[in-house]
Amino acid sequence: MTNSAQKNQGEIVVFRTSELPQELQALLPAEAEPHRCAFFFYGKPNPAVSALWKEVPEPAIGQVNEGMALAEAVAGLFTPHDRVVERLFPKSVPDYERTKFGFGFHSGDAEEVTAFLSSRAKLVSIQSLLDQVQVLRNPAPQLHVLADRTLHHAESKSPGLHTLETYRWPKGPVTVLGAKGCARFELSSKGQVLDLDLQVFTIEGFHDWFHIIRIDQIDTDGQRKAVEEQVFMDNAGYPLALGPHLGGGVHMVNNKEPGTITLTAREAKGEVTLPSKASILEVVIK
Repeated sequence: MTNSAQKNQGEIVVFRTSELPQELQALLPAEAEPHRCAFFFYGKPNPAVSALWKEVPEPAIGQVNEGMALAEAVAGLFTPHDRVVERLFPKSVPDYERTKFGFGFHSGDAEEVTAFLSSRAKLVSIQSLLDQVQVLRNPAPQLHVLADRTLHHAESKSPGLHTLETYRWPKGPVTVLGAKGCARFELSSKGQVLDLDLQVFTIEGFHDWFHIIRIDQIDTDGQRKAVEEQVFMDNAGYPLALGPHLGGGVHMVNNKEPGTITLTAREAKGEVTLPSKASILEVVIK
């Protein structure tokens, strides 16, 4: 395939399980046959991958489902990130259409598969992607990151695994928040996997106008339950979304002005007084 033809299709990330951090390798049983295969993920459609399925025979192999689960997990770590998505699709594809991704492995000889794809498309090494992220492991479905007075969502499509693009963050520690607690640490890259124990909330590293609020509601039976839906606060007579819901009824508020605010969730209302310093609060709305 000519260079011009390669430029008209997206790049393909190709890897072997041996190139992954041990924590990711462990997603596939140690003796599983797919460990000897070439894995990949890409933007759909991709002519090189389509040709691979048609032209390179696949011998029968065991643990196919387990191999596909690993391929999906690794792809899910990177496909939420803009820099990766840009590489997986041709420039001719508009941003709003860059939403479909393929992943898998080929049971043929890994070197032959890699050479076949390389002759038809530009390949991306998994290490080049790992070098740009911090991988976080925590069972929470979503995590948020506080750095340089800005709150961000930690992207992931892989259950229990999240990635932060280290080049986006300022030097110094960041705070990662989940539904049950937070942790503060320095980011590293090179694909290192950091296990996060998020069981306790602290306000270390919080700026004065950030507050963590546990919001409960008394239901019609008099039972207290966590408020899981969007909460609003008054803002000079206008409703303003409170901030991200971390899960389990724990919400964040970013408000530079201390004082009492009214919180509203559906028909329930309640008041909470925000101190002048970062704080951890509880409120019940009725």
